[in-house]
Amino acid sequence: MSREICPHTGFSAAQQKQWPLLHSHQLGTLELGDINPIDQDYLKGLSDEIKASISTSRMSQQETKARDRIYQHLKRNIERKLNGSQLHAFGSTQSRTSLGVGDLDLCLVVDAPSPRKILNKVRNILSSLEMTEIEVIGRAKVPIIKFKDPETGLPIDISVNNELALYNTELIRAYADTHPMVRNGVLSIKYWASSRAINQAFMGTLSSYAWTLLAIGSMQTDPHIKLPNLQNDAIPNILKLDDDYNVGFHSEPPSPWEPTLDHASCFVSFIKRMVFDWPFEHDVVSIRNGGTVPRIEKSWEEGEPDAWTLVPDHLDRRLGEHSMPIEDPFSLNHDLSRVLRPSGYLTIREEVLKAWVGMLNGAPWAELSKKEATTEIQQFDLFEDLRNLPMDRINALHQETIDQLTRSEEDGVRLSSQRRSIGQAIQFALGKRDTPPEGAIEDDELVSTEISESKSQLDELILKRDELVSKIVISSPKISETLRQTFGRITEQLDVMNIPLLEREQELASLFFELQEMYPIGKEVDRLNREIHYIKKPLHGNIKHLNKSEKKVKRKIRSNRKNTKSLRREKGRLESWIRIKNGSKKTRRKDKGEKRQNRGPKPSEVKKKMNSGEALSMDDLSTLLQHGGVLNMGTSKDETTSQQKNKRRKNKSSNYQVRRGKRGQGRQNSKKE
Repeated sequence: MSREICPHTGFSAAQQKQWPLLHSHQLGTLELGDINPIDQDYLKGLSDEIKASISTSRMSQQETKARDRIYQHLKRNIERKLNGSQLHAFGSTQSRTSLGVGDLDLCLVVDAPSPRKILNKVRNILSSLEMTEIEVIGRAKVPIIKFKDPETGLPIDISVNNELALYNTELIRAYADTHPMVRNGVLSIKYWASSRAINQAFMGTLSSYAWTLLAIGSMQTDPHIKLPNLQNDAIPNILKLDDDYNVGFHSEPPSPWEPTLDHASCFVSFIKRMVFDWPFEHDVVSIRNGGTVPRIEKSWEEGEPDAWTLVPDHLDRRLGEHSMPIEDPFSLNHDLSRVLRPSGYLTIREEVLKAWVGMLNGAPWAELSKKEATTEIQQFDLFEDLRNLPMDRINALHQETIDQLTRSEEDGVRLSSQRRSIGQAIQFALGKRDTPPEGAIEDDELVSTEISESKSQLDELILKRDELVSKIVISSPKISETLRQTFGRITEQLDVMNIPLLEREQELASLFFELQEMYPIGKEVDRLNREIHYIKKPLHGNIKHLNKSEKKVKRKIRSNRKNTKSLRREKGRLESWIRIKNGSKKTRRKDKGEKRQNRGPKPSEVKKKMNSGEALSMDDLSTLLQHGGVLNMGTSKDETTSQQKNKRRKNKSSNYQVRRGKRGQGRQNSKKE
C-alpha cells in the first residue's frame, strides 16, 4: 500500500483510487448538483430499462416449478420420516422478491430439545434421497444443513425451528403485494446492489434481506410515495421462542393506497435519500416504525471504532456496533448491519455516490448496474524457469537436487535419533526409564554422562536409604522425639501414691532400648537424604538443559521436514520436465504375470506333482494348506467358483439401496417409458 496519505481523509493513494468519489465528497470537491435536477425524459427511459432488466432476471416459470417440485419432494419425505415435523419454504422466492438467483431456503419446525440430533437424522434422510454435498453446521446460532439437489445442482439450506424467518417472509410478501410497483422498487434496488457486489454479507457488506428492508423503509419515508406501515396498530400475535416476539401485521394496507409510481422513481428516491439525507446519522432504519426510529430511543449509538478512524492501515479490524443500523421488524434487538466490515461500509458509500453521479450525467441503467469486474486469475506455468535451459543443465540440477534431498533425509534421520535419545535421557533422569539412552546426544554428551553418573549414584543411595528405612518403624525426627519422651518418663521422680506397675516399667524400658538401636539408623537415613538432595539439584538442572535442547532439535526437525518436502517437490518437478522432454511416460508396475512370481506355485501344478508322485517343496506344501489340504485340492477350483457365484447372487438379491425415481411419474408412467 502506498504511503501517500491524504491529511484530510486519511486515505492512502490506493484507497483514494478505490473510493475516489467518497474521497472527493469528504474533501467537499464533489459536485452533487441540485436535489431535483434529473430530466423527466431520462427518468422515463431509465424506468423502461429497469423494467426490462428485471423481467429478464426474474425466475422463469420452469425454474419456479422445478424449485417447487424439489420442495414438495423434500417435504413429503422428511415429514413422513420425522413424526410431527413440518417443512416450510421461506426467503425471497416465497416473498416474490427474488431475482432468479440464490439457494432454496427451508425451515424445519419440529418439537425437539436438540436441533443437532434432528439435523443428523435429516442428513440420513437426504443421503437416502441421494442428495449431494451434504454439510451439517450444528454449532451456528441457527443450526442448518446445506446440500445440493443432484438433478438441478440447486443449493438448498434447511434450518431448524427458525420460525421468525417464516414471519419475515410473510411480512415482505405482504408489502410486495400492496402494489406491483412496490415489488418492482424492491427488485430494482436489489438488482443494483447485486450487480455492484454490495449484497454479500460474508464479504462484509449487507445481506440481500437488509437491502429489502432499506428499500421498504425508503418508500415509507418518501413524501411522494408514503408506503403504509403494515405493523402499525396490528393485532398482536405473540410467538414464544427463546423470547416473546410480536409477529402481528396487516395482510393489506388498512386504508386504500394508490400511488403513482414507476420503476425509476423508487430507485432514484432511494439513492437521493442515501446521498443527501444519510438515514443512519441519527436514526435506525425500522419498517416497524414506518421508516426510521431515533438511535437514542433504541440506545443504538454508533460504536467505536468507525470506518473513518480505521483508515488507512486498520481496515481489517472489527467495525463498531450499529454503523448502519437496520432493525429486524420482529426481532427488535437484531441489527442486520452487524456483518459490516470497514471496507464494506466505505464501498457502500462509494457505490451510492457513483449511482447518483451517473444519473446526473444521464448514464443508462446498464452502466449504473454494471457487473463489478473481477480480477482474472493468471495461469501458473510450473516449468517456466526450465523451458529455456538445456537438458545438460536440467540433468545437473536434477542430480544436485537428489544429492541435497539425500543429505536432508539423512539429517532428518539423525535429528529424529537425537530427539529420541534426548527424550530417553530425560525419562532416565526422571526415573521413568530403567536404562540410559541408546544413542549418543550431540553437543550434550557431557550432560548425558553427568546424568548417567548422577543417576547411578542416586540409585545406589536410594537403595541404601530404602534398605535402612525398612529397619525402622518411624521417621528419624520422630525417633529422637519419642526417645526423649521415653527417657523422661523412665527417669522421672516416682509418686509414692501412684507407683506404676512392673509390666508398664518393662514396656518403657524395652521401647527405650529399641529406640536407642534405631537412632543411629535414623541419623544415617537423614544423611543419605541430604546426599540424595545434593545429587538431585544438579540433575534437575541437567533435565532443564535437555528440555531446551529438545525444543531446539524439534525446531530443526520442522525446518528439515519443510526443506525435505520442498526438495521432493523440486525433484518431482524436474523429473516431470525430463519425461516431457524425452517423450516418455512415468514407469508403471510390471504386469500381473511377472507379479505372480512371488505368489508361489499354482494349485494345478501342485495337483500334477501329487498325481505323478513327485516330491513336494515347501512352497508346494504352503499352496496345499492354503487350498484346504489334499482332499479339497481336486475340487477347490469348482467350489471356489461356485462360492463366488453364490456370493454375487446373494449380494445382488440383498441390494436394498433406495433409488430416487423421476419426480411426478408413477409406476404406470415408468412402465410406459
